[in-house]
Amino acid sequence: MINSVRLFMITLVFLPCFAHDNVTQLFSDKDLLLYKESADTWLSDYASQLNPKELQLVANTLYLSHQFGLIDSTVRTQAKVLLQLSSHAYIRAMASQYDNKVTEYLTPLANNFNISCQLHQSVLLEWKACIDYVDTFKDSQLEKTISSFQDNVIEAMAMYMHTHAQDLNEIFISNVEVIKDGDATLNEITQAYKQLIQAQGKTSNRYEHNYIHLDLATKLASEITRVAQNLVETTEPVFEYANKLQIIGSTLCNLYYSTLYTWMQEHNQQPMVLFNEHGFIEEEQRNTPLPIIQ
Repeated sequence: MINSVRLFMITLVFLPCFAHDNVTQLFSDKDLLLYKESADTWLSDYASQLNPKELQLVANTLYLSHQFGLIDSTVRTQAKVLLQLSSHAYIRAMASQYDNKVTEYLTPLANNFNISCQLHQSVLLEWKACIDYVDTFKDSQLEKTISSFQDNVIEAMAMYMHTHAQDLNEIFISNVEVIKDGDATLNEITQAYKQLIQAQGKTSNRYEHNYIHLDLATKLASEITRVAQNLVETTEPVFEYANKLQIIGSTLCNLYYSTLYTWMQEHNQQPMVLFNEHGFIEEEQRNTPLPIIQ
Protein backbone atom coordinates (compact mmCIF):
# COMPACT_ATOMS: atom_id res chain seq x y z
CA MET A 1 0.00 0.00 0.00
CA ILE A 2 1.20 3.51 -0.76
CA ASN A 3 2.28 5.09 2.50
CA SER A 4 -0.28 7.85 3.01
CA VAL A 5 1.19 8.79 6.39
CA ARG A 6 4.59 9.45 4.87
CA LEU A 7 3.04 11.53 2.10
CA PHE A 8 1.06 13.42 4.73
CA MET A 9 4.26 14.18 6.69
CA ILE A 10 5.90 15.46 3.52
CA THR A 11 3.02 17.75 2.60
CA LEU A 12 2.90 19.18 6.11
CA VAL A 13 6.24 20.85 5.46
CA PHE A 14 5.63 22.25 2.00
CA LEU A 15 6.22 26.01 1.96
CA PRO A 16 3.26 28.19 1.00
CA CYS A 17 5.38 30.21 -1.36
CA PHE A 18 9.15 30.11 -1.69
CA ALA A 19 10.73 33.27 -2.94
CA HIS A 20 13.60 33.02 -5.41
CA ASP A 21 15.94 34.64 -2.89
CA ASN A 22 15.12 32.00 -0.27
CA VAL A 23 15.82 29.19 -2.73
CA THR A 24 19.11 30.64 -3.87
CA GLN A 25 20.21 31.24 -0.27
CA LEU A 26 19.36 27.71 0.81
CA PHE A 27 20.56 25.84 -2.27
CA SER A 28 23.72 26.09 -4.30
CA ASP A 29 23.56 25.77 -8.07
CA LYS A 30 24.98 22.28 -7.59
CA ASP A 31 22.13 21.35 -5.22
CA LEU A 32 19.46 22.55 -7.65
CA LEU A 33 21.15 20.68 -10.49
CA LEU A 34 21.20 17.49 -8.43
CA TYR A 35 17.50 17.87 -7.60
CA LYS A 36 16.67 18.39 -11.27
CA GLU A 37 18.70 15.31 -12.19
CA SER A 38 16.84 13.40 -9.47
CA ALA A 39 13.50 14.40 -11.01
CA ASP A 40 14.70 13.40 -14.49
CA THR A 41 15.92 10.01 -13.21
CA TRP A 42 12.62 9.43 -11.41
CA LEU A 43 10.73 10.24 -14.61
CA SER A 44 12.88 7.86 -16.66
CA ASP A 45 12.94 4.98 -14.17
CA TYR A 46 9.39 5.16 -12.83
CA ALA A 47 6.85 7.68 -14.15
CA SER A 48 7.52 7.08 -17.87
CA GLN A 49 6.69 3.39 -17.37
CA LEU A 50 3.10 4.17 -16.32
CA ASN A 51 0.01 3.99 -18.47
CA PRO A 52 -1.98 7.21 -19.19
CA LYS A 53 -4.42 6.70 -16.31
CA GLU A 54 -1.59 6.12 -13.82
CA LEU A 55 0.25 9.20 -15.09
CA GLN A 56 -2.85 11.28 -14.44
CA LEU A 57 -3.04 9.91 -10.90
CA VAL A 58 0.62 10.71 -10.19
CA ALA A 59 0.19 14.24 -11.55
CA ASN A 60 -2.87 14.77 -9.34
CA THR A 61 -1.08 13.32 -6.31
CA LEU A 62 1.89 15.68 -6.72
CA TYR A 63 -0.29 18.69 -7.44
CA LEU A 64 -2.77 18.16 -4.59
CA SER A 65 0.03 17.31 -2.15
CA HIS A 66 1.68 20.60 -3.02
CA GLN A 67 -1.59 22.54 -2.73
CA PHE A 68 -2.53 20.96 0.59
CA GLY A 69 0.93 21.62 1.96
CA LEU A 70 0.68 25.20 0.75
CA ILE A 71 -2.64 25.99 2.46
CA ASP A 72 -1.79 23.96 5.56
CA SER A 73 1.45 25.86 6.07
CA THR A 74 -0.35 29.14 5.37
CA VAL A 75 -2.91 28.40 8.09
CA ARG A 76 -0.18 27.55 10.59
CA THR A 77 1.74 30.73 9.72
CA GLN A 78 -1.37 32.89 10.13
CA ALA A 79 -2.22 31.20 13.42
CA LYS A 80 1.28 31.93 14.73
CA VAL A 81 1.08 35.61 13.76
CA LEU A 82 -2.39 35.95 15.28
CA LEU A 83 -1.21 34.36 18.52
CA GLN A 84 1.79 36.68 18.75
CA LEU A 85 -0.18 39.83 17.98
CA SER A 86 -3.04 38.88 20.31
CA SER A 87 -0.62 38.14 23.12
CA HIS A 88 1.19 41.44 22.51
CA ALA A 89 -2.07 43.39 22.46
CA TYR A 90 -3.24 41.72 25.68
CA ILE A 91 -0.02 42.46 27.53
CA ARG A 92 -0.09 46.10 26.43
CA ALA A 93 -3.74 46.41 27.45
CA MET A 94 -3.03 44.95 30.89
CA ALA A 95 -0.35 47.62 31.33
CA SER A 96 -2.77 50.31 30.07
CA GLN A 97 -0.53 50.83 27.03
CA TYR A 98 -2.91 50.32 24.15
CA ASP A 99 -1.47 49.87 20.67
CA ASN A 100 -4.04 50.89 18.08
CA LYS A 101 -1.92 49.66 15.17
CA VAL A 102 -1.85 46.12 16.54
CA THR A 103 -5.61 46.19 17.08
CA GLU A 104 -6.14 47.43 13.52
CA TYR A 105 -4.07 44.54 12.17
CA LEU A 106 -5.92 41.86 14.13
CA THR A 107 -9.32 42.15 12.42
CA PRO A 108 -8.15 41.68 8.80
CA LEU A 109 -5.73 38.96 9.90
CA ALA A 110 -8.54 37.12 11.67
CA ASN A 111 -10.73 37.43 8.56
CA ASN A 112 -7.96 36.07 6.34
CA PHE A 113 -7.37 33.25 8.79
CA ASN A 114 -11.05 32.29 8.60
CA ILE A 115 -10.92 32.26 4.78
CA SER A 116 -7.75 30.16 4.85
CA CYS A 117 -9.34 27.64 7.22
CA GLN A 118 -12.31 27.23 4.88
CA LEU A 119 -9.99 26.73 1.90
CA HIS A 120 -7.92 24.29 3.97
CA GLN A 121 -10.96 22.12 4.54
CA SER A 122 -11.84 22.13 0.83
CA VAL A 123 -8.32 21.24 -0.33
CA LEU A 124 -8.02 18.61 2.40
CA LEU A 125 -11.09 16.82 1.10
CA GLU A 126 -9.73 16.82 -2.45
CA TRP A 127 -6.28 15.65 -1.31
CA LYS A 128 -7.74 12.89 0.87
CA ALA A 129 -9.99 11.69 -1.97
CA CYS A 130 -6.91 11.43 -4.19
CA ILE A 131 -4.81 9.59 -1.60
CA ASP A 132 -7.60 7.15 -0.75
CA TYR A 133 -8.10 6.35 -4.41
CA VAL A 134 -4.39 5.94 -5.15
CA ASP A 135 -4.02 3.70 -2.09
CA THR A 136 -6.15 1.06 -3.82
CA PHE A 137 -3.32 0.39 -6.31
CA LYS A 138 -1.36 -2.08 -4.20
CA ASP A 139 1.96 -3.59 -5.36
CA SER A 140 1.84 -1.65 -8.61
CA GLN A 141 4.19 0.51 -10.67
CA LEU A 142 2.09 3.45 -9.52
CA GLU A 143 2.90 2.65 -5.89
CA LYS A 144 6.61 2.33 -6.68
CA THR A 145 6.57 5.65 -8.53
CA ILE A 146 5.03 7.62 -5.66
CA SER A 147 7.14 5.82 -3.05
CA SER A 148 10.28 6.73 -4.98
CA PHE A 149 9.24 10.37 -4.97
CA GLN A 150 8.60 10.21 -1.23
CA ASP A 151 11.99 8.63 -0.58
CA ASN A 152 13.81 11.32 -2.55
CA VAL A 153 12.08 14.16 -0.69
CA ILE A 154 12.68 12.58 2.71
CA GLU A 155 16.33 11.91 1.83
CA ALA A 156 16.85 15.55 0.86
CA MET A 157 15.29 16.75 4.11
CA ALA A 158 17.29 14.26 6.18
CA MET A 159 20.52 15.39 4.50
CA TYR A 160 19.80 19.01 5.37
CA MET A 161 18.96 18.12 8.99
CA HIS A 162 22.16 16.07 9.27
CA THR A 163 24.27 18.93 7.91
CA HIS A 164 22.67 21.42 10.32
CA ALA A 165 22.26 19.09 13.31
CA GLN A 166 24.32 21.40 15.55
CA ASP A 167 22.06 24.38 14.78
CA LEU A 168 18.96 22.37 15.64
CA ASN A 169 20.56 21.09 18.84
CA GLU A 170 21.33 24.65 19.96
CA ILE A 171 17.73 25.64 19.32
CA PHE A 172 16.48 22.77 21.48
CA ILE A 173 18.91 23.63 24.30
CA SER A 174 17.76 27.26 24.26
CA ASN A 175 14.11 26.20 24.33
CA VAL A 176 14.69 23.91 27.29
CA GLU A 177 16.16 26.80 29.31
CA VAL A 178 13.23 29.10 28.53
CA ILE A 179 10.74 26.36 29.42
CA LYS A 180 12.55 25.72 32.73
CA ASP A 181 12.45 29.42 33.62
CA GLY A 182 8.79 29.62 32.66
CA ASP A 183 7.97 26.54 34.71
CA ALA A 184 9.71 28.00 37.77
CA THR A 185 7.84 31.29 37.38
CA LEU A 186 4.50 29.53 37.00
CA ASN A 187 5.20 27.52 40.17
CA GLU A 188 5.84 30.77 42.06
CA ILE A 189 2.59 32.22 40.69
CA THR A 190 0.71 29.10 41.78
CA GLN A 191 2.02 29.51 45.32
CA ALA A 192 1.05 33.19 45.30
CA TYR A 193 -2.49 32.30 44.26
CA LYS A 194 -2.70 29.75 47.07
CA GLN A 195 -1.64 32.41 49.55
CA LEU A 196 -4.31 34.77 48.23
CA ILE A 197 -6.94 32.08 48.74
CA GLN A 198 -5.72 31.34 52.26
CA ALA A 199 -5.72 35.08 53.11
CA GLN A 200 -9.42 35.46 52.39
CA GLY A 201 -11.37 36.61 55.42
CA LYS A 202 -8.25 37.33 57.53
CA THR A 203 -8.56 41.11 57.33
CA SER A 204 -11.08 43.22 59.22
CA ASN A 205 -11.53 45.54 56.26
CA ARG A 206 -13.45 43.49 53.69
CA TYR A 207 -13.20 46.18 50.99
CA GLU A 208 -9.47 46.62 51.51
CA HIS A 209 -9.01 42.85 51.26
CA ASN A 210 -10.98 42.65 48.02
CA TYR A 211 -8.95 45.47 46.46
CA ILE A 212 -5.63 43.91 47.44
CA HIS A 213 -6.82 40.53 46.25
CA LEU A 214 -7.90 41.91 42.87
CA ASP A 215 -4.72 43.97 42.43
CA LEU A 216 -2.44 40.99 43.10
CA ALA A 217 -4.52 38.65 40.95
CA THR A 218 -4.30 41.11 38.04
CA LYS A 219 -0.52 41.39 38.40
CA LEU A 220 -0.20 37.61 38.53
CA ALA A 221 -2.35 37.29 35.42
CA SER A 222 -0.05 39.75 33.65
CA GLU A 223 2.95 37.67 34.69
CA ILE A 224 1.33 34.51 33.34
CA THR A 225 0.76 36.28 30.03
CA ARG A 226 4.40 37.41 29.95
CA VAL A 227 5.59 33.84 30.49
CA ALA A 228 3.24 32.62 27.79
CA GLN A 229 4.62 35.25 25.40
CA ASN A 230 8.18 34.09 26.09
CA LEU A 231 7.19 30.51 25.41
CA VAL A 232 5.55 31.52 22.14
CA GLU A 233 8.68 33.39 21.09
CA THR A 234 10.82 30.29 21.67
CA THR A 235 9.00 28.61 18.79
CA GLU A 236 10.28 31.19 16.31
CA PRO A 237 13.69 29.53 15.67
CA VAL A 238 12.01 26.15 15.30
CA PHE A 239 9.48 27.65 12.91
CA GLU A 240 12.27 29.22 10.83
CA TYR A 241 14.13 25.92 10.73
CA ALA A 242 10.95 24.18 9.59
CA ASN A 243 10.57 26.82 6.87
CA LYS A 244 13.90 25.72 5.44
CA LEU A 245 12.66 22.15 5.30
CA GLN A 246 9.50 23.48 3.68
CA ILE A 247 11.58 25.08 0.94
CA ILE A 248 13.28 21.75 0.26
CA GLY A 249 9.98 19.89 0.09
CA SER A 250 8.32 22.52 -2.06
CA THR A 251 11.28 22.81 -4.41
CA LEU A 252 11.40 19.07 -5.03
CA CYS A 253 7.64 18.76 -5.40
CA ASN A 254 7.62 21.59 -7.92
CA LEU A 255 10.53 20.07 -9.86
CA TYR A 256 8.96 16.61 -10.01
CA TYR A 257 5.52 17.92 -10.93
CA SER A 258 6.87 20.30 -13.57
CA THR A 259 9.09 17.58 -15.03
CA LEU A 260 6.14 15.18 -15.28
CA TYR A 261 3.80 17.90 -16.57
CA THR A 262 6.19 18.83 -19.40
CA TRP A 263 6.82 15.21 -20.34
CA MET A 264 3.09 14.43 -20.49
CA GLN A 265 2.41 17.41 -22.73
CA GLU A 266 5.29 16.42 -25.01
CA HIS A 267 3.58 13.04 -25.34
CA ASN A 268 0.20 14.61 -26.13
CA GLN A 269 -1.27 14.03 -22.67
CA GLN A 270 -2.85 16.93 -20.83
CA PRO A 271 -2.84 16.50 -17.03
CA MET A 272 -6.44 16.88 -15.88
CA VAL A 273 -8.13 17.48 -12.52
CA LEU A 274 -9.38 14.05 -11.37
CA PHE A 275 -10.69 14.87 -7.88
CA ASN A 276 -12.97 17.31 -6.12
CA GLU A 277 -14.35 17.52 -2.58
CA HIS A 278 -16.74 14.65 -3.32
CA GLY A 279 -14.18 12.21 -4.68
CA PHE A 280 -13.09 10.83 -8.05
CA ILE A 281 -14.36 12.64 -11.16
CA GLU A 282 -15.50 10.29 -13.89
CA GLU A 283 -13.87 10.70 -17.31
CA GLU A 284 -16.94 12.13 -19.08
CA GLN A 285 -17.17 14.90 -16.43
CA ARG A 286 -13.53 16.05 -16.55
CA ASN A 287 -13.02 19.42 -18.16
CA THR A 288 -10.42 21.24 -16.05
CA PRO A 289 -6.69 20.95 -16.84
CA LEU A 290 -4.22 20.85 -13.97
CA PRO A 291 -2.30 24.14 -13.78
CA ILE A 292 1.45 24.55 -13.83
CA ILE A 293 2.87 25.38 -10.37
CA GLN A 294 4.59 28.75 -10.55
